[in-house]
Amino acid sequence: MEKLTAWQSTRDVNFVGSYDLIVGVDDNNQPIYKDRIVTIDYVNAKEEVMDAQTNKKVEKTVAHFKDKDVKPMILNTTNKKGIETATGTIFLEKWADKQILLTVEQVKAFGKVQPALRIKPVPKRLCDVCGKVISESIYNASMQKYNGAYCSKECLDKYNK
Repeated sequence: MEKLTAWQSTRDVNFVGSYDLIVGVDDNNQPIYKDRIVTIDYVNAKEEVMDAQTNKKVEKTVAHFKDKDVKPMILNTTNKKGIETATGTIFLEKWADKQILLTVEQVKAFGKVQPALRIKPVPKRLCDVCGKVISESIYNASMQKYNGAYCSKECLDKYNK
């Protein structure tokens, strides 16, 4: 697949944006986005960043991730509330080591509908046989190897009977 560059990705290359979740284009030449589960390393309540519009330094709340291929994220109020919902706490310090889902939603902003990065709770992965919650790594391995979500060999055997 051809690697394409969204013009928005050239504006503020130091921080993650919706354009970072683009994995291709559809038949109408519109971006296709893929959600990404990431782990928060830490959050700075007041980090100095360059404002892209005014070209001046301003203080923003910034989330940094353990996933080395994911840039830090400037958090607006909507995304702070998203992390609160995903982690179950309002305290920035308690967000460390928590997983969140980065996703893209179409929102009305600045007079038009456009893609916006949003934060959601990581969906719980359930065993296809017994319904038990399973970790993301077991889910991914099971899906890749067996094309189904199984928490144990016993559940895989039950499914195959």
